[in-house]
Amino acid sequence: LMKDDLNLVNPYGKISCLVLYLYSMEFGSPPLYYEINRVCRNMDERYIQTLGPYIKVLGTVTYLSEMGREKEDKI
Repeated sequence: LMKDDLNLVNPYGKISCLVLYLYSMEFGSPPLYYEINRVCRNMDERYIQTLGPYIKVLGTVTYLSEMGREKEDKI
């Protein structure tokens, strides 16, 4: 199960890497990471339909993939 590339729990999978890569990019004005942090801090419900699904996946990846990483991995 952990070897599946499309599994959100796999920290080395394609989906997990894509989600984190998009979060780290500085595109948009203001950048996506800035908007996500603002929306989450303010609990701005106007963005539930647009950013909500991405924020949910980002939270799942960051929370669950920590358990699936290799012990010697420093990332």
